[in-house]
Amino acid sequence: MTGSLGFGVGVGAGANDLVKPGAHIYMRYWFNDSLSIVPSVQFKLLKRKDIDMQWGVAPSTQLIYCPWKTASTRFAIGGGIGLSFDKWAVKDADGRAELGSQPSLPYPSPQPDGSPTPDTSQPPSNVTVAIYVPISAGVEHFFARWFSMGVLVTDHLVEYGKNGDKWALAASIDNTKSMEMVGFLFFYTD
Repeated sequence: MTGSLGFGVGVGAGANDLVKPGAHIYMRYWFNDSLSIVPSVQFKLLKRKDIDMQWGVAPSTQLIYCPWKTASTRFAIGGGIGLSFDKWAVKDADGRAELGSQPSLPYPSPQPDGSPTPDTSQPPSNVTVAIYVPISAGVEHFFARWFSMGVLVTDHLVEYGKNGDKWALAASIDNTKSMEMVGFLFFYTD
């Protein structure tokens, strides 16, 4: 794989969502058979009736190491740095706006006439700007030298950012805020 360049796409699932609203776009360059660099961009866009559009863009770069590999399958772990710009109007358990999270957005219950209830429990939407340390672990299987599919689990180990007028620092590994499972496929050049 030394010198191979790959391009891929992925779809994520979270703790509370079967499929999250958004997509991942990847590029991967293999330095050797065990080490690669993966720049990526995650796009999120969600528009529901009577609620402001919610969006997010999160570019990141990770250095990926494969401690275990066979002829066609690789187990990989990695970490890096990322930046996110989000406009998600959600609250955590204490009523504060969550920083850079990828929330589960429940649909509001309908009114007696069947029309959706505007979700007034949401705080005003501010654009959250955050810098974070992504970590990931996954398995990639090569069906041919030029094509692979896999699954990975990714999380933000540390996140520091600004939402509105407040700065916040978050450090955690949990399955409710930023942890995500991503199914992906890659196409490689030689």
